[in-house]
Amino acid sequence: MNDNKNIFGVILAGGSGSRLWPLSREMYPKQLLKLTGENSLFQSTFLRLTDIIPAKNIITVTNDLHLNEINIQLKEINQNHRHATIGEPVGRNTAPAIGLSALFIQNNLAEENSDPVIFVTPSDHLIQDNEAFLDAVREGIKLAEDGYIVTFGIKPSKPETGYGYIKTNKDLRLPRQPLGLPRNDNFIGYKVEEFKEKPDFETAKRYLEAGNYFWNSGIFMFKASTILKEMQIHSPDVLAGLNKLDLIKDFIEKEDYQAIPSISIDYAVMEKSDRIALIPVDCGWNDLGSWESIYDVMDKDTNNNYTKGNIIAIETEDSYIYSSSKLVSTIGVKNLVIIETEDAILVCDKSRTQDVKIIFDKLKKENKKEI
Repeated sequence: MNDNKNIFGVILAGGSGSRLWPLSREMYPKQLLKLTGENSLFQSTFLRLTDIIPAKNIITVTNDLHLNEINIQLKEINQNHRHATIGEPVGRNTAPAIGLSALFIQNNLAEENSDPVIFVTPSDHLIQDNEAFLDAVREGIKLAEDGYIVTFGIKPSKPETGYGYIKTNKDLRLPRQPLGLPRNDNFIGYKVEEFKEKPDFETAKRYLEAGNYFWNSGIFMFKASTILKEMQIHSPDVLAGLNKLDLIKDFIEKEDYQAIPSISIDYAVMEKSDRIALIPVDCGWNDLGSWESIYDVMDKDTNNNYTKGNIIAIETEDSYIYSSSKLVSTIGVKNLVIIETEDAILVCDKSRTQDVKIIFDKLKKENKKEI
């Protein structure tokens, strides 16, 4: 329980999880799956936030197609509160979703004349050290209240090419004792210098050696007034479209929402604003963005395999093998991902799992039912 009445959480649950096909599907995507434990990734995210934000202050933005399942999963983990869920009639990327959330909270949920602090997180990430993460969020509240847009940068553990990076420069210091950070002074975070696209391997190695680059987690915190002001400055067309919506209705008109530019919050605001701060955090974070990344966090057998379901693996090493029903047998293979579902089977070199999206896109283009 907590009493942070002026802090709100926003869970972005509209992704398709295309790199986790064939388990993740358009109608039942990654965030709704129980990939790493007894709860779905979405449910785990919601429960994590309740350690620092009142449950009634947490809203979820998702696709209209998934709205019913989101509400079912919320009821499974919390029966005592009514939760606000916003269904987007069409996906417009993260900037409209975040701006919509800020307006909805400011107009419908927050106390009158207040300026709520809003914490935004994807619904489908894994965080293994919850306390380290929550300590960083508490620090984020301080910077957000001082007018910064806070991003949470993950300390890189390897030269990863699957993530975007954030370059930092000077320290940010506030006259308050920080929580959960390995400093004994008033250090609280860094000023952000630049956002970097996903690098090649050699560039990622340089980033790791430099020490002032962090993985972009896509997790943010800010006051409602701050994000709306920065959107007005840097992406006024997005904010203008959002301001035309009727947020009192139980639904959003598709035609109105589709008219809003589709753009990520990084491109719309983060890469342009001079009010971006980064709090470093080492919390066992993983975006679970590919089968290889899921393999990395799972317990393995003596041959370094993760298997689930009806599996016979002989002379098989370093592989992820999943069966929903049929017997899957392997002999003399290694570094594979094999996923068996009722209507589709994936066999993939573990190093190529980022490319599963190519299959998903091809299925979508050809209007295949297996999507």
